[in-house]
Amino acid sequence: MSPHHLLVYFIRHGETDENSQEIIQGQYGKMLLQIQLNAKGTSQAASLAQSLEDVTFNKVYCSDLSRCVNTAKPIINSHPSVDVEYDKRLRERSFGDFQTHGYAELRQAAREEGTSEDQLIVSRGGETVEAVLMRTLTFFTECTKRELDLGTSRTIAVVSHGGPLKLLFRELIKVHQVPCLEGYFGRVPNTALSILLVTPAGDAPPEMLFKTMNNVTHLRDHNQSMVDGPTI
Repeated sequence: MSPHHLLVYFIRHGETDENSQEIIQGQYGKMLLQIQLNAKGTSQAASLAQSLEDVTFNKVYCSDLSRCVNTAKPIINSHPSVDVEYDKRLRERSFGDFQTHGYAELRQAAREEGTSEDQLIVSRGGETVEAVLMRTLTFFTECTKRELDLGTSRTIAVVSHGGPLKLLFRELIKVHQVPCLEGYFGRVPNTALSILLVTPAGDAPPEMLFKTMNNVTHLRDHNQSMVDGPTI
């Protein structure tokens, strides 16, 4: 058995007004113009941080977009000595010209042009799904290797967005056959928590196990369903 391991706490950002209104956010905005958490999202982030107070985080990796930065803040404030790194590879997918437009508008435009939503997004300056997966997977691979190479057990948080997290989880579960003890694969709710155990295996790729996926038990007071999809 390996003498050390890595625990990765994957977290999606809290709710924004755009989430509740089904408006495409993507990477829209610069600095203070970036999309912010709404009151519910701020409360969700606080509840999540409170549920994680007893977890000793060694490092927090976070998307540099405001809705993730502000979700991570309560966690960082509860762990003032934790190291924090902001990484653009954890950003949401760029939706090009469709950013700040409704999902209904995107669906209608795709029907009218006789193409898929993904193809239309790319034709309007957005990222391909493959590009989002590649940058997210590259981050994950580099991050886990760096952390495991330290040779001691570590616990980290990764604060990102629904799109990249769902793509990464699908890759790990469907392609790499990573098992999951509880939870479900599907849409990632706001502030959902997924915990991955990573254990080095010598010259072989590390062994991985999802201890939980898309867990929202910290949101009992937010009237959010505890189960948002099928179980695995």
